[in-house]
Amino acid sequence: MAGEKRGRSSLPLLIIFVFAITRKKYKLPDVEFFIPIIGGEERKPSEIARKVIESIEVKLTTKPSFGWLISAKPVYGIKIPLSIWLPFFGFLVIPQIKAQIGKNIIIRPEERYFGLVKGYRVVIKNFTFWA
Repeated sequence: MAGEKRGRSSLPLLIIFVFAITRKKYKLPDVEFFIPIIGGEERKPSEIARKVIESIEVKLTTKPSFGWLISAKPVYGIKIPLSIWLPFFGFLVIPQIKAQIGKNIIIRPEERYFGLVKGYRVVIKNFTFWA
C-alpha cells in the first residue's frame, strides 16, 4: 500500500521530466488583423486586448499527431489568424503563452480605405517559447 502512494506522488514529477527532455523551441510569428468600428460603437484598446486573450482556445488533437492545437475564436466577428500546434506535454506552457500574448499585443487606432473605415489595427508581436 505504501508503494502505491509513492507511485502516485511521482506522476507529476515524471510528467515534468518527460516535458523537460522532449521540449523544443517554438516561435509564434507576427499576427496582424483589423477590427473596424461598426455602428459608431467605439471600443477601448484594453477591452479589445481582453477579448483577444479570452478568445484563445486549446483543443486536444490527433492530427498531425497527438498534441494540443492553440487557436483563437473570432473577436467581434473578425477571424484571428492564430494557430499553433504543441506536443502532448506542451499543456504545461499554455498559461505562459497566454501571458506572452497579453504582453506582446499592440492596438492602434487606424483609418483605412481613404478614411472611410475607422477601426483598430491589432498586432501580436512574435515571441519564442519552449514546449
